Amino acid sequence: MKIQRKLNTILVILLIVLVSLISFGGIYYKNKNAMDNRVPNYILGADLTGYRRVVISPSETTDSTTDENSTDENTVSSDEENTADSQNNSVDDGNNTVANETETENEKDDTKSNYLKTAEIIRKRLKTLDVENFTVSCNEDTGKIEIDLPEDDRTDIILSDLTEIGKFEITDADTEEVLMDNSDVRSAKLTEETSSYYTTEVLNVNFNVKGTNKFKNITEKYQNTVTNDTSNETENSTDNSTSENTEETSESNENTTDSSKSTSSNSKVKISIDDSEILSTYFSEIVENGTLSLNIGYKSSMTDEQIYSAQNLCAIIENDPLPIEYTVEENAYIAPETDENEMYAIIYIEIAIALALALYMIAKYRIKGVMQTIINIGYVAVLLLVIRLANVYISTSGILAILISYVTSYIFGYILLKNIYKKDDLTKKEIAKMLKYVYRKYSLILIPILIISIVSSLTKWISLYSFGMILFWGIIISLIYNILLSKFLVKSNINEENKV
Repeated sequence: MKIQRKLNTILVILLIVLVSLISFGGIYYKNKNAMDNRVPNYILGADLTGYRRVVISPSETTDSTTDENSTDENTVSSDEENTADSQNNSVDDGNNTVANETETENEKDDTKSNYLKTAEIIRKRLKTLDVENFTVSCNEDTGKIEIDLPEDDRTDIILSDLTEIGKFEITDADTEEVLMDNSDVRSAKLTEETSSYYTTEVLNVNFNVKGTNKFKNITEKYQNTVTNDTSNETENSTDNSTSENTEETSESNENTTDSSKSTSSNSKVKISIDDSEILSTYFSEIVENGTLSLNIGYKSSMTDEQIYSAQNLCAIIENDPLPIEYTVEENAYIAPETDENEMYAIIYIEIAIALALALYMIAKYRIKGVMQTIINIGYVAVLLLVIRLANVYISTSGILAILISYVTSYIFGYILLKNIYKKDDLTKKEIAKMLKYVYRKYSLILIPILIISIVSSLTKWISLYSFGMILFWGIIISLIYNILLSKFLVKSNINEENKV
């Protein structure tokens, strides 16, 4: 029985060591002559890495157009009023003033509505791009929009297309008739299609119900079906055999040829963004699944910047076009509040506190204290691994939350060891009763901390949000982790030490 307990102890220790190596180190594999880590990197908050602040404002073109329109409307209105005065000589000036004021107020309301709509579309684009921890605020009076987003490898690429109008259209290449637009799109995603030889990046535009029906009709109408080759060949042979025909006959043949071309079923559609053509194509078959697939290129030959640009295109197509044209007024990097040296100083202080607590437990509870310390190290490893996998932002307050989580887990171990230390003659019933007491006492300690973590995680302030989310995960993991290992600790260490 003792051998089985020792084997179980060794197995648990090895498992904790393995998890710790993965969490603190990672899992590396070779990728294109480089070693990549399968475990995601930590996502640091803006107070540790800094962030990008961008201010955009309505372009002068938009403002001047609005002014011209209002001027034209006033001129027309004035002309109409003058005509009415000359004809009727009885105009109610008070009513006209009220009408003009009402029109002006309506114009202002429409302008403010467009400002707010632009800000909302930008938010949706950033969400589509999976940008975390960003803020978008709009001044309703001036139309200026302030955007704060994390500083990383994608920031410049994202900002380069963020103010694009984004008018997505599928039109007839010959007549310029608009066949589909943004309102027909449900989503746009960049996916990978792998064959036996290469991997291709594909932009899939998924249409909604209305768009699916439209796209089906388009693919049926604009198919690559050749129906005029024979007639063209006949015309060519006729032209060759009647080279001495008069000019009138030649003109007739040309007109016939033009007529056959215009009725050809090889018509194409043009896909464009903001009237800039992406491609012109026709379809080989009817598409009924409501998905337009565009090959972007081979993944092996594409740079990260090209992939980011393709993702930007997805965000533009998926959302509505901007109602107003905007230009970038300010683009500045805001330095972090806590520099690298200060961050490491905070981490070293926390490690020192954790080490002091561990030494105290070992000195007081000896072998049981050593085992509980190993369990606590495993807890920190699991918590840090979950933080990385769950993409939780780490801010300065988040680092503090990690220490608080460790202390709460430490308290559980302390309460547990206090109740089993120097007790070699506990029965199974007494052990179950003791564990129930420890769980109840520990839960009472965690309840207020859990409430604080939930409230903090519901805020939009990133520092408080980071604190709340890390503390929430810390409490949940602490409960599950310690409950599972507490029974093992009691069973593996009971009767293993003599009374002092």
